[in-house]
Amino acid sequence: MAGSAEQVDRWLLIEYRPTWRAKATTDNELNARAREWLADEVEKSVARGERPRLQFIRQPEKDEPGVTLFVATPEATRRVRVDSYDALLGVDLDRHGEPVAEPQFFVCTNGQRDLCCARFGLPTYAALRTLVGDAVWQTTHVGGHRFAPNVVVLPQGDVYGRVHAEVVPQFLAELGSGNAFDWLRGSSFEVPAVQAARGFVRSAAAVRSVVAMNADRFRVTFDDDANADVVLGAEELAVASCDDVPKPVRSWRLAEQRL
Repeated sequence: MAGSAEQVDRWLLIEYRPTWRAKATTDNELNARAREWLADEVEKSVARGERPRLQFIRQPEKDEPGVTLFVATPEATRRVRVDSYDALLGVDLDRHGEPVAEPQFFVCTNGQRDLCCARFGLPTYAALRTLVGDAVWQTTHVGGHRFAPNVVVLPQGDVYGRVHAEVVPQFLAELGSGNAFDWLRGSSFEVPAVQAARGFVRSAAAVRSVVAMNADRFRVTFDDDANADVVLGAEELAVASCDDVPKPVRSWRLAEQRL
């Protein structure tokens, strides 16, 4: 799984409770003004050279009015609460909202996109709900359903895979100690080569350098006590999910490691 998280510079996660279709963020019943506002926010992000990702989120247990919105970048995660979708039109996502410091969990449960997401994601959501309460949300497709159940953790921006319900207590314990590498697909705020290198070296240290040796070979050096130096190679493997045929995916392998 290492190096498989989609690179994202700006997460935009908005509460939407009705049924999610296969491509929920574009095929939904939001009113025209809310759709235009969301499209504008995504376009502004792209114009700044960012890679935005729009997600729908929900807590089925929630029974109160209002809409919650999370905006996450490498610098900060903020939470915005408004009374209705029409109220979004007055929100400035660069200024409004309260900072979020405690981990927020987003579990992909969109079974209309892939059966694995609902089959495995819903039990994981329930297990997390028991242990972290309102800090967990269901979310639409995050990419990589072959690694379901997938969990995005903000503000870190980390994406984890195969976090099955029975390992949730262990996952939370390892996450709290900074050692949840067994489930780590990568930080969405980093390039895939660095994501993969972290998985192999199991390091949370800052990156000193990334050198592309060719299109499928990278050298990544971490700025830690050991100055871990990793050479990665990439190849294509065929991987299937619950309801589809095997598809080619980029898989990273460890070619060299020096400490």
